[in-house]
Amino acid sequence: AIASGNYSTAYGANARSTGYGMTSIGVAAGYGTTGAFNTSLGIDSGQHTRGDFNTINGAFAGSYTQGSYNNMIGNFAGRGLVGSENNIMGSDAGKNMLGDQNVAIGDDAGRDRSGSNNINLGTGAGAGNTGHNTIAIGGSASTGSASNATALGAGTSATHAASTAIGTGAATTQ
Repeated sequence: AIASGNYSTAYGANARSTGYGMTSIGVAAGYGTTGAFNTSLGIDSGQHTRGDFNTINGAFAGSYTQGSYNNMIGNFAGRGLVGSENNIMGSDAGKNMLGDQNVAIGDDAGRDRSGSNNINLGTGAGAGNTGHNTIAIGGSASTGSASNATALGAGTSATHAASTAIGTGAATTQ
């Protein structure tokens, strides 16, 4: 473990805390990371992260992330994230996400999605979606590429701009 930044802590084989006020705990946690006030807990968490004030907890969580003020909790949560002020919780939640001020809670919630100001709650909610200002609540709820859309319920699909679909399996039509 190497803690070379001022007020930094590193614990675990190959763990690194090279920025100001960083904490890296776990095998290779924080390795290759730049920035300040980042906290990485878990094997390979926070590796090669660029940004400040990120909180990362889980194996491989937050690795290869670019952005600041993100919270990522869960194995692989936020891995490959590009954006700031995102709150992500769940295994693979927010993985490869591109955007700012998103919420993704649930396994695979918000995975591979782009866009900003979105709320994705439930397993797979919002996964692969590309719109802005959307709400997807329920397992596999989707807003597709629509912006300003709301999908409430498992398997619900609101894929047209400013549309709302409510109820299990409900969908909007053109």
